[in-house]
Amino acid sequence: MRKLPGLMLAAACVVSQPALARTMNVDFNTTPGADGKFGTGDDAAMPAQSYPGWIREELAPAGIHFTDGNMVRSAFFDGNARNVFLSAPTFGAYFDRPVYGVSVDTFAKWGATLTGFDVAGNVVATDSFVNDEQQYAYAVLALSGRAAIYRIAVHADHPDHILNLDNMVLTVAPVPEPAQYALFGIGLAALGIAARCRNKKLA
Repeated sequence: MRKLPGLMLAAACVVSQPALARTMNVDFNTTPGADGKFGTGDDAAMPAQSYPGWIREELAPAGIHFTDGNMVRSAFFDGNARNVFLSAPTFGAYFDRPVYGVSVDTFAKWGATLTGFDVAGNVVATDSFVNDEQQYAYAVLALSGRAAIYRIAVHADHPDHILNLDNMVLTVAPVPEPAQYALFGIGLAALGIAARCRNKKLA
């Protein structure tokens, strides 16, 4: 039983740590290799040109499939002539595995809305950016929550307006809720009480 206090202390330290979400960063400049991960040795440059072209299955190894949208290589978004970003009135993508958060940078003269859908196609979250000034501006569209997101869509506030998107971040694992930590703590307390009772019986 001497090991129990040490085990409880270690577990308490784990519980006290902040809940960190696991994320996937997609900058559209590279495509993942067979390992399906960004930032590893088998990544390849995104096959984008200086004029808009379709984006569809380029990110499929990472479980990301686009159903709508174009990509372009240009300095327009951030001043880097080699930067690849998405540019079109609408974008659509679905995921092989659910995500629990999505954020994407936008740079445009227009407003935009990001919508997340569950596996049945129901809307689970939305976020909008309103640009009344109609001047080029940066903004971040973001969705988060406990609901699993299997598909996303981004629409400009008018069918003829062009959106520019880059730097998508996907939360690929849910963050544990405080209630889960509370239950774990209660379990540890119960172990401690049981240990004390056993020690009293042995005394």
